[in-house]
Amino acid sequence: AHFDQEDELSSQMLAFYDAPHPEIDAMRRQADRDHRNLLERLDDLIERLSAIDPPFHSWQQAESEVSLLIDAIEQHGEQEAESLSALLPPASCDCLDGMALENTHAAL
Repeated sequence: AHFDQEDELSSQMLAFYDAPHPEIDAMRRQADRDHRNLLERLDDLIERLSAIDPPFHSWQQAESEVSLLIDAIEQHGEQEAESLSALLPPASCDCLDGMALENTHAAL
């Protein structure tokens, strides 16, 4: 759901600018790569944690891997928020369809 919301916001941003916008396109490509990578890492971790004989030397190692994935997801979110914030129209402009930018800026 989060990734779908990002896609919708970037589509609305492209529609707002009504012209090719290389920065938004680059942000979308990077977000797609990041999302695929994060989902692959999550699937892999779930598979390894679900194994009858998990490949971890200890539960601390398993916890460490979960923490690393959570850190990567949080870092992705922070980078994404910075990118979106830099590309959004001014907060005083309520111009993206169905989206109050004041709330979007505040959420970032």
